[in-house]
Amino acid sequence: MDPNRDLKEQILETINLARTKPSKMAAILNGYLKHFKGKIFKYPGITPISTNEGKAAVEDAIAFLEKQYAIKALESNKDLNNLAFDSLSNILKSNNFDEIEENNDLDSLIDKYGTISGAFAQSIEFGTQQAEMLVANLIIDDGDISRGNRNNIFKENMKLIGIDHGTHKEFRSATVILFCEKFYPKDHEKYIENEKAEEKETKNLQNITRRPSRTIKASKDEKQDKQDNEVENTKDEEITDDDFDDGVVKVSKEIEIIEKGKRKTKIVTTKKTMKDGSIRVEKKTVEIR
Repeated sequence: MDPNRDLKEQILETINLARTKPSKMAAILNGYLKHFKGKIFKYPGITPISTNEGKAAVEDAIAFLEKQYAIKALESNKDLNNLAFDSLSNILKSNNFDEIEENNDLDSLIDKYGTISGAFAQSIEFGTQQAEMLVANLIIDDGDISRGNRNNIFKENMKLIGIDHGTHKEFRSATVILFCEKFYPKDHEKYIENEKAEEKETKNLQNITRRPSRTIKASKDEKQDKQDNEVENTKDEEITDDDFDDGVVKVSKEIEIIEKGKRKTKIVTTKKTMKDGSIRVEKKTVEIR
């Protein structure tokens, strides 16, 4: 029996209340304002919390909710709940935020259950064990200028949700919430169709890139030119400060070289993990001399 079942159901109900009746959620947040003393939030029954923005973040959230139109409720999804459980298990084994980033490989976890189509995002909340306040914290999103967690809740194209909650040794508790547009389990025809398409694409790519090995005797100048080109061609592989734009917490790069005849093309795929848990993929194609 899941000891957190009731809490997870309440979290889902509160998120759907915010989506379907945002004005009611605005009224709830309005009741929090009187509990601030400067930037300290003193709410009955909980330890006082030092916030980054104080009332300003709550007022910003209220203004957002008052303008927000009603959108459809999210539907709980079994596979996303299992995925949230696995993600939470990795988080509960982590002692700090750096370890959480290292241990929580969402791509591998998703592959375990199926495949995602369309929008996908993850929100993680620490230290709150009451559903209404937990969802309120995500909507207020104190200290995050991008309001990534708030955006996750109110993205209209999100249809499905998975939730898990547990006790954390360092942060008292942790909650993982996954938002998704479409999820196809491994026995779904769409998943099988996508797998076959990817397999075919891989085979085609292997045919394109396969070529006989050859040895070319280069002069000293040609060798230098080759070395210069190799240095130039590795620039895109380096991860620099420029890759960490607003909201990016983790960057990985994959390099693929495609040769067709005398033409050689390099494809650089950059995966950026955002602060809200979502993943942004950027591709750059460079012709190699």
